[in-house]
Amino acid sequence: MTTKEINKIRSTVITEADVKSSYSGRQGCMCGCNGKYTYNVNHVIAAGESRGYKVKFDEVGSVKRAVNKVNKALANFDPNDPFTTLHLNLGKDESTRYIIVDTHNERTVGRTNGVYLTSK
Repeated sequence: MTTKEINKIRSTVITEADVKSSYSGRQGCMCGCNGKYTYNVNHVIAAGESRGYKVKFDEVGSVKRAVNKVNKALANFDPNDPFTTLHLNLGKDESTRYIIVDTHNERTVGRTNGVYLTSK
């Protein structure tokens, strides 16, 4: 990975308005069994269409916490950090726009925080 690529990742900042939904939970499966999906109130209809069924009222909430965790991981990105894995996919299709951050240490089960982005 080049210095230019690393600096581009570190300078990336997302906002709540950019996020359709977020995920927070233990590392592993992201189907929802290890954590929780939260849907941005401003993108409920698009999120429901994207996943194939309506978003329920109790699934709607603030995506701020996940946005903050992802932004912190982006700003502190180090490709040599053995305890943080960053998955970036910023394709043009809304279904392929996401940023996932896996963190762990030697003593604990890891955490996954992810944001699914709206189309640009």
